[in-house]
Amino acid sequence: MATGNSVNDEIREQQRKLKGKPFREKWAYFWEYYKIHTIVIIAVTAATISLVHTIVSQKDSALDVALVNTFLKEEYDSEQVAADFEAYAQIDTEEYQVVIDPDLYVDYEGTDQYSYANLQKLSAMAAARMLDVVLTNDTYIDHNSQSGMFTDLHDFFTEEELSAYQDRLLYRDLPEDDKGEVPIAIDVRDSKYMLSDQIPAWFCIISSTEKADMAKLFLQFLLEP
Repeated sequence: MATGNSVNDEIREQQRKLKGKPFREKWAYFWEYYKIHTIVIIAVTAATISLVHTIVSQKDSALDVALVNTFLKEEYDSEQVAADFEAYAQIDTEEYQVVIDPDLYVDYEGTDQYSYANLQKLSAMAAARMLDVVLTNDTYIDHNSQSGMFTDLHDFFTEEELSAYQDRLLYRDLPEDDKGEVPIAIDVRDSKYMLSDQIPAWFCIISSTEKADMAKLFLQFLLEP
């Protein structure tokens, strides 16, 4: 920082230099200078989410779902969809609940704090094993397919099970698996719940989930006519 400049002056100067730069350069700068802060925030957020979740719900989670950059139809809200799935899966709602977070949006073209906060929230939820399924668009998948958040769907499905979704599969080359392109997402844009005539909707199971069977049942639920 130049002598005589305040921290605010330095921040404004860096913002001026980054103006108009692509998201990748902005994120690289953010990560270089705020990596430690971000890791601490994610750890604290994960612990806070876990604590609040336990205190507020007083129920164990049967499934945690996040909608990122995709939306439910106007006639449905997240609580209704959760309740419909609880009935479909015959979940004991006295002890368990399904949580659907429908309001997560990440803008990779800008650097707004809302997007950064949502990125940190999603990372924290996955780290705390409080995220099982993400319904999202191509952009979010493309920016996170190398992060370890998604995994080869063969980890959760048999070949026979996957063959039922053959025309719906999205393939990506994941890091450090030497398998080439593998299926990581399933197209659910034609689900009666999704506003997907305009917006893509990919069903992804988070690699750290401990509820793969329930996640697979949620996929069946979404694609019910």
